[in-house]
Amino acid sequence: MGTVVDQTGAVIPNAKVVVTNQATHVVSDTVSGGGGDFRIPALPGGTYQVSVEASGFSTWTQADILLESNQVKTLYPVLALGAQKTTVQVKATVAAVQTAKSDTSREPRRQRSRLLDLGSPAAWGETPFPVPA
Repeated sequence: MGTVVDQTGAVIPNAKVVVTNQATHVVSDTVSGGGGDFRIPALPGGTYQVSVEASGFSTWTQADILLESNQVKTLYPVLALGAQKTTVQVKATVAAVQTAKSDTSREPRRQRSRLLDLGSPAAWGETPFPVPA
């Protein structure tokens, strides 16, 4: 049993409390109430790890908690403000690649144009250079 609070002492409701028996790996869990309080009854004697997490806070963990049979332990987990998590999911499609033919190309086709001899007087309408007489 215990009460989940933040660093200022304010209670944290709806925190997830997970108690794990370190020898058997049996897990018991609960959620803290409106006053930050939680209780997990009827745990057999053993060594336990307790983790507490809540939205917007870093996870608090304490291991090697020895619990005797029928013993009640009180914990006071203090959760620190955590960094906001941002998840970015990128979806992309892959362009199709032609693997069956080696002569396939994605280069733009060149248009055929009529070659023009820029050195000919017809291209300029007159001679481009003075021609000695």
